[in-house]
Amino acid sequence: MKTWHKIVIGAGIFLVFSCIAASVLIGIGSYKTYKAARGFTEGFTNPAVKLAKAKEICDFTMPSGYDVILGMDFMGMKMAMINHMTSQQIIVLLQLPKDSQIPNSEFKKELTGSKEELMKKLNKGSGNSKITKIKESGTFTLNGHEVPYCKAEFENNGKSFDGIIANYECKNSGKNFIIMAMADKGTYNDDITITFLKSLKCH
Repeated sequence: MKTWHKIVIGAGIFLVFSCIAASVLIGIGSYKTYKAARGFTEGFTNPAVKLAKAKEICDFTMPSGYDVILGMDFMGMKMAMINHMTSQQIIVLLQLPKDSQIPNSEFKKELTGSKEELMKKLNKGSGNSKITKIKESGTFTLNGHEVPYCKAEFENNGKSFDGIIANYECKNSGKNFIIMAMADKGTYNDDITITFLKSLKCH
């Protein structure tokens, strides 16, 4: 697994630990937390669990040349990491808790504003990982849905990556999740991302 794959996992773990802290504050029992943490660990190690958890976000048929390297369901947040085995480009699907999900209308509104303000919002609480440049924004059509996105440059401890951030919403099924895709700087390929995304079956 590449170092920057671990960085993305680390970002997910940061969110998980935030959820753990919140669970303590609102008094969720330790037994329930233990069971949830156990399922989270299996999402790293058990192939069947990884795939099943990834499909909880949105069903898909895995294209040839891709595999699931992470599937996580913890404290209302679900995350899957899909790896393109030849290029090592990754696609991340991140489903936030229901009350934190972003309607496409709001995501598009953010994209049409100041790029500097958008970067500040996206970088809030990001630690050593940050977005250094918003290169473009727009929409593309996927499975009949308009998907707002921005292309960006990312950095972690001096190492740079290229990729996209998008928001997928299907009002028919109620599916709503964030899409991130990243590769080493200069190697990001839109076709690799779109090939996987076309396999999504939201309704």
